[in-house]
Amino acid sequence: MEYRFKRADVRLPVVKLEHLELQLSFFETHVDGSATLTLTAKEPLGAVELDARDLEVFEVTSPDAPAGCAYALDAARHKLTVTLPRPVAAA
Repeated sequence: MEYRFKRADVRLPVVKLEHLELQLSFFETHVDGSATLTLTAKEPLGAVELDARDLEVFEVTSPDAPAGCAYALDAARHKLTVTLPRPVAAA
């Protein structure tokens, strides 16, 4: 069997998702929500990239930056890049 991708072409995630909490509010025209992710770094990190297809992001916070973290939403790649307030060491 021939595969479309080689194992070497696939990069494993740099974080492990430990817990996810969602809060959703449903309206006739849209859904508002928030997500709290608890992640463990597998390697030293200064930023985290998350999938963000069809999402509008209004705010990103962390325990180290409750007033907000810097982030960039790349709609073409469907990625949200969050710059961490301080570098995180691997666990």
